[in-house]
Amino acid sequence: MKFYVLALCVLLVGCAAWREAGNGSPQGRGQSFESFLVQLEAEAIARGLDATPLRASFGTNTPAPRPELRKAENNQAEFTDTFANYTARVVNPTRVARGRALMAEHKAVLNRIERQTGVPASLIVALWGIESDFGRNAGNLPLLPSLISMAYKSPRHSMFRNEVLAALQIGRHTGQDVTTLKGSWAGATGQCQFMPSNVLKHARDGNGDGRIDIWSTPADVFASTANFLKVLGYQPTQPWRWQVKERLDMTGVSLNARGLSEPLSQAAWAKHGLLTSVKVTPATLLRYYQPEGGQEVYLVGPNYEAVLGWNYSSYFATSVFLLSEELGR
Repeated sequence: MKFYVLALCVLLVGCAAWREAGNGSPQGRGQSFESFLVQLEAEAIARGLDATPLRASFGTNTPAPRPELRKAENNQAEFTDTFANYTARVVNPTRVARGRALMAEHKAVLNRIERQTGVPASLIVALWGIESDFGRNAGNLPLLPSLISMAYKSPRHSMFRNEVLAALQIGRHTGQDVTTLKGSWAGATGQCQFMPSNVLKHARDGNGDGRIDIWSTPADVFASTANFLKVLGYQPTQPWRWQVKERLDMTGVSLNARGLSEPLSQAAWAKHGLLTSVKVTPATLLRYYQPEGGQEVYLVGPNYEAVLGWNYSSYFATSVFLLSEELGR
């Protein structure tokens, strides 16, 4: 019987129904949600995971996709808001004041983590503030149903499918009951809003109690945030931007919709007319950045790139650093 179940799992996992095709969504190819869920359970079992939480997370309700999530995916602030409105909303006097108070409250643990990782306390707290309003808004949607829905419906279904499988491992990694965990529409969870795969790879015990709890323990949130930034390439000795004072020849350099160029070396920028002294290694890549509606332009380097690695949004990255500067004053 055990062999039969395993053989069935392997067959279903290899089924061509999950190949990238059509409009990128299984639903668009006519696959029912129940069929998709059965297939997902089979893949989990084939990987040695407990598939029970996949259905259990829906509680007493019949498992069904959450239709509001695709709407949320299409209405992200990066696509619908202006830079000025976004930064005014997320870097506001109330948040700055609360951030400063919390930095003072958690000064000892933040200073320790800054010494250990090189990531400034102000940057850690800025990310905490923008991601979850210092833990007060860490998402109220059931984690697994949200991820499963996105794996079923989103054009980025492959990424979300992997996150579902990662979420099934959160329990043995942190001791949390994954069927009760909450998160954002996209499945980011905890006060630092980690995707499940990042919980597994980057979450850390910050208070030495032997547990990882990014849902209710600030020290673990701080340690996890700093660790992830360090992995993403944060460099303690570097500023996040350098103002460009001279006019550059932008021939051959294109900017995306949010004012960011592709990364180029300092030597390459020198050929475009850059004279400003930027103290980075020759191999370091820099982006030209002109914030929407702004008159000043900058080069941004490894530390900006690290926050882009956290969330690939120039609105988000710039706001994080602006809040960090306010908190560090």
